[in-house]
Amino acid sequence: PRIGDQVLDVGCGDGYYDRRLAASGCTVHAIDARPERVALAYARNPHPRVHYHHMPAEALTFSDERFDKAVSICVLEHIVDDLAALREIHRVLRPGGRLVLSCDSLSNRGIGAALRERHARRYAVQRFYTRESLTRRLEEVGFRIQRSCFVLTTGISLGIARFTYVLDDIGRLPGGW
Repeated sequence: PRIGDQVLDVGCGDGYYDRRLAASGCTVHAIDARPERVALAYARNPHPRVHYHHMPAEALTFSDERFDKAVSICVLEHIVDDLAALREIHRVLRPGGRLVLSCDSLSNRGIGAALRERHARRYAVQRFYTRESLTRRLEEVGFRIQRSCFVLTTGISLGIARFTYVLDDIGRLPGGW
């Protein structure tokens, strides 16, 4: 983000990214559908240019073309009506605005069906995306894809992901996760 940008964070969680974004000089409006996550974000990551809101992504109360940029990290796959959320994000972005989005796909050949199913149950994942299925959804609501890539592509990154699941199983993830 640039100084003065208005940035929307859809699904802010604990606010980890919001304080870092605001440090660049932008103003962040961070939303989450879960009030306890908004409270946690406010407590853990306060910043004078970050404003936290309890709000579902499918029904944003911001005006049209309000934001220069939007970010959503590992959220869309948890939303029941993902198309409604994408329509709302598109609506509140200014023409030429950018969305940076990450989603669980777990479509890597190194991840089997059992792990996907376990992940979906544990984390309330509504759907896993392929590059093609996510591209279709984004284009359907008016976005134009400029770049897409996979993050977990190596044996090491997949191993780290699996290890975090084990830590989560035994309640040992750092930072209160």
